[in-house]
Amino acid sequence: MDILEIKNLEKSFGENKVLKGIDLSAKQGDVISIIGSSGSGKSTLLRCVNFLENANHGSINVCGHEIDCAKENLEKPSKELQDNIIQIRKKLGMVFQSFNLWSHMTILENIIEAPVHVLGKNKKDANRRLRIWIDTFELCESQTSLGNPNKACFGHGIKVCKGACVGDESTKAYNKRLENIQNELAYPLSNMLIIDKGKAQGEQSFIYIKESVFQGYGYFKLNHQIKTVEAIEKRLIPIDNNRDTQAVIRSFLRKQRYKKIINLDTV
Repeated sequence: MDILEIKNLEKSFGENKVLKGIDLSAKQGDVISIIGSSGSGKSTLLRCVNFLENANHGSINVCGHEIDCAKENLEKPSKELQDNIIQIRKKLGMVFQSFNLWSHMTILENIIEAPVHVLGKNKKDANRRLRIWIDTFELCESQTSLGNPNKACFGHGIKVCKGACVGDESTKAYNKRLENIQNELAYPLSNMLIIDKGKAQGEQSFIYIKESVFQGYGYFKLNHQIKTVEAIEKRLIPIDNNRDTQAVIRSFLRKQRYKKIINLDTV
């Protein structure tokens, strides 16, 4: 199933036609490179997909959310169209060629803009979550752009930061710690089932991880086998893959609070 499908997309700036009937589709796991000279429309295409630019013609479908750019009034979108665009943006991530930070906002405000306005998160909660990462992993506020990069951060004064902001911790050592944190937060296997006890006697539960993404959970009888994708998906209760869920799963894995793990790449 295509998670991205673009059909006959066109975009013009005055008399200059930049996108001329672009067709593109992508499935989960695809890696696609778009190559062209400066001004050929690479960035314009990406901006149109994210509705940072309004295409003149064609359709864009992201994970089942489709918008016909010719039929819809993108300049003055209805409430329904705005909601559809938000759903599309929730499924997309974009790294800009330039940083594109809002100059009237602080770094922290720039960072939490998407969680607050796209995902509907509470601003205080988004702020709190960012601070938790710093406190949990003893990160340097200055190195994470939450403080003044030219001064020692507050954490260093209370012996929480390891001193990357004043040269006590080298850049190499700090980056190595970040790499270790990333590894710590990753699942041990890309495709696996985490098996645990069920709700009733004679039943077990499973958590399904596919390509390092949490898919959902389900239950099965002790005398049943669920090692095939078909058997898993037949019993699967889909759940959104959010950070709270990821944190709970990783906590259980670290504490080994489960019966066993099935590596689906070897069955």
